[in-house]
Amino acid sequence: MHCTGCPSCTLRAECGNSGRYVERVAKWGGSALSFLGSLLLATTKGAGSSPFVFLLLVVASGAWTVAGVVMRDRALVASSLLGVAFNLSATLIRL
Repeated sequence: MHCTGCPSCTLRAECGNSGRYVERVAKWGGSALSFLGSLLLATTKGAGSSPFVFLLLVVASGAWTVAGVVMRDRALVASSLLGVAFNLSATLIRL
């Protein structure tokens, strides 16, 4: 349910809070995991051959997909799902 800010609504203050919490956790979690995966790839020679780094990036892209769904941002959902597909492919190649 999306809050439209109806003046007569008694739930107006709490209406969108759960969506905002999920969005915030997904954005910060996705950012942290993306940063960690990128840092590992950039600083460690063996990280590029490990499936676990790319699995970490799959989870990060999944978190951004959730954020995009909550925000109703189709471009973010599309690019995040593409990231999931690429990183899942990289994970499977390295298994």
